[in-house]
Amino acid sequence: MSSGLLTGFGSDTASLSKVVMFTGHLVCSAVVGWQAYQNTLNFEFFLAYIAASYGANSTNKAISVFGKRNEAQEKAQGAKREIE
Repeated sequence: MSSGLLTGFGSDTASLSKVVMFTGHLVCSAVVGWQAYQNTLNFEFFLAYIAASYGANSTNKAISVFGKRNEAQEKAQGAKREIE
């Protein structure tokens, strides 16, 4: 039984996009951790890491929500035209 962390929806096979995203996040986290350990981490680099890590996820969710909202509005307008 899979947890869904690296598998596609409704599938037990690995999702390439999830594996790549997870690997990239691990590598970037290791770089940030190493720079913090070496005391060479600057604020701009850390801010870019946070924006890329968490901003991309939030942006994808917003696109998904707004896309579904637009589809629902188009369906409602189409149904309204049929009634008129």
